[in-house]
Amino acid sequence: MSLSNLAQEVVELDGLNMAGHFIASNSLFDPSVRLAGLQREIAAGAKILEVRREAKLVAYLEYVPPLNGEFHIPSLQVHPRYKGTSVLRPLLAQAALRLRSWPDATLRTRVHTSNQASIRLHTRLGFSQVGALDDRVLFEISSSALCQSLAAYSSRLLPNP
Repeated sequence: MSLSNLAQEVVELDGLNMAGHFIASNSLFDPSVRLAGLQREIAAGAKILEVRREAKLVAYLEYVPPLNGEFHIPSLQVHPRYKGTSVLRPLLAQAALRLRSWPDATLRTRVHTSNQASIRLHTRLGFSQVGALDDRVLFEISSSALCQSLAAYSSRLLPNP
């Protein structure tokens, strides 16, 4: 799969999941803006972990490797048809493997205030709310704490489909 095709799949999945959150914050999801931003992020070093079913992207996690001890997760998405299944297990397992490379890093992420499912996931994984910016909740956790949490969480995450 080419990087260009993957980027397009990511943008399509973002559109499915995020359009409503953008509307809730009085803006619109613009696929061309997201694609341009994603391409810039990838050019600057962002990586994408992915889970596929029948060759289709059903979940991904975009992360930016640590710089000055800070690790950033711009996006984690699951296709609506796969919410409530075990699709997060392999995605979070991939993330845990990457996190072990940076045990002293601090992970930072932000979540739309209207995205209650993501806020619950962050809370269950042990992230701390450290503030708010515009229409988003800011979260952080140490890499080592998240690795411990992922190990415990992935074993009880969700029933098999």
